[in-house]
Amino acid sequence: MIYTKRLITIRNTTASIDTPVVLYRGDKEVGIIFEIIDSKFKFESSNGNLINASHAAYGQIIVACPNGSNTISDVTECEDGLITFVMKASMMDELTEVGEYSFQIRLFNDTKTSRVTLPIVANGIEVK
Repeated sequence: MIYTKRLITIRNTTASIDTPVVLYRGDKEVGIIFEIIDSKFKFESSNGNLINASHAAYGQIIVACPNGSNTISDVTECEDGLITFVMKASMMDELTEVGEYSFQIRLFNDTKTSRVTLPIVANGIEVK
């Protein structure tokens, strides 16, 4: 798999990405590895990597597509304080899917009975 790593920073009610992910129409199966820091949610530590601090075991991404539709990923296992989501070919194969994507990440505990939804990352992914 081809992949890239990005840092998501949470400040109060906003989330930002260190550098937007730029892909091109026709790209497929590209992994995006996220590290999430500085959340307003406090678990066992007052600062730092949210996935480690919250003991999040699983994550899910909700992507708002430029054509007005939403895509929700499968629930994915977190590993070493990071979470990986794969951009499928079906998200980047049509002309109407070219543009900027915003997204939100949900984190789950190990039994998937507890969930926290992080603020929206505006224009964090762009398909050209």
